[in-house]
Amino acid sequence: MASPAKKTIDTIILSAGHSPESPGASAFGKREHELTREYAVVHVRDVLSDAGIPVMMINQSLPLRERIQLMKARKTPRDLAIEIHFNAANGKAYGTEVFYPMGDVTCLKVSRDILLETSRTLGLRNRGAKLQNRSARGTLGWVKEGGILIEVCFMDNPEDMSRVTPEAWAQAVVAALRPWTQSGLS
Repeated sequence: MASPAKKTIDTIILSAGHSPESPGASAFGKREHELTREYAVVHVRDVLSDAGIPVMMINQSLPLRERIQLMKARKTPRDLAIEIHFNAANGKAYGTEVFYPMGDVTCLKVSRDILLETSRTLGLRNRGAKLQNRSARGTLGWVKEGGILIEVCFMDNPEDMSRVTPEAWAQAVVAALRPWTQSGLS
């Protein structure tokens, strides 16, 4: 995992992808918006706070456009905006990936660190850090505006989901973020 020579991230701006109105993928009786809320709000936020890393939540019930506007209004050059999602395909695809904005070296490095830590710790396939313009989904609004988008795993793959408990995933993400923050320098 990379350890920057100086602090680069002050605050994590965290958003859970999708909402009840736009629920995202579904598999095994779960909707993506339910999983992203559980992972982001219940676990990652709390683990970040417990580690002394400032975190600001964006309300998941807001429409995506409003969440992006809030992120842009609150984000400084020394903050990192993260949106959490789950992939779904055909039940056979597997692994984790992160989309980052073009030209943002810090987002690229942090994305790689998150992928290395989550894949190493949880045994997930590292599908790589990807430029937002290479998404099969087209332009990702959150990423286009300077945030990263983490695809935790494939929610329709039982093996992926068995590897990823919310608590373990949150701990791995925070372990990857800690060196980039003031708490990692203490």
